[in-house]
Amino acid sequence: MEKSRLISACSKAAGKWLEALPSSNLGTLLDNPTLRIATSLRLGSKICESHTCICGSQVEENGLHGLSCLKSAGRRSRHDAINDLIKRSLISAGYPSVLEPIGTCLDDGKRPDGMTMIPWSKGKALLWDATCVDSYAVSHLNISSVTAGAAASEAEVKKQNKYRSLSHDYIFVAVGVETSGALGQQATQFLKDLGRVHCFVRCIGFFMMIPTFGLNA
Repeated sequence: MEKSRLISACSKAAGKWLEALPSSNLGTLLDNPTLRIATSLRLGSKICESHTCICGSQVEENGLHGLSCLKSAGRRSRHDAINDLIKRSLISAGYPSVLEPIGTCLDDGKRPDGMTMIPWSKGKALLWDATCVDSYAVSHLNISSVTAGAAASEAEVKKQNKYRSLSHDYIFVAVGVETSGALGQQATQFLKDLGRVHCFVRCIGFFMMIPTFGLNA
């Protein structure tokens, strides 16, 4: 777990949140608790007192249990924050976008998280689906402790396979973010592409802070 934290903290993307313009209008102004948690996660410092979670598991002082607990209030808020930022970034760059677009359902009724209303590339609109993976979950430590962003990249591949049927009509991008701040390969390339078309690229550093949302909820 410590190796995973150190590798992720040393990755190029993990510190970009410190370069984000602290603007309340852009939604990048961090409150004190969020800043404390984001810093503590990267330093491995104490976040909370040891206690028993409502799920029955023991929460250690590092607070990492809250990042993956199925009953954590932060899971949904992190996911929503990522999609809200992607949407606002695209709109600001001149690409009107909507969340959970109608008409792009899979056989199981599930839809991607968002879509641009005009072509993004090759005459096709962009579809995206975001996921926030816990770097410190037992199921991910075997790869997150070797390569920063490996767990997020693995999740992106699964997303690509899931929405493969839509790739003929749309440009699909899976946006994988880890709770350690590391990004998946597709997320990294997508943010670079978005940065080329708009100066919002500096504010994209906010992505590296999003995984801390709701951790103290």
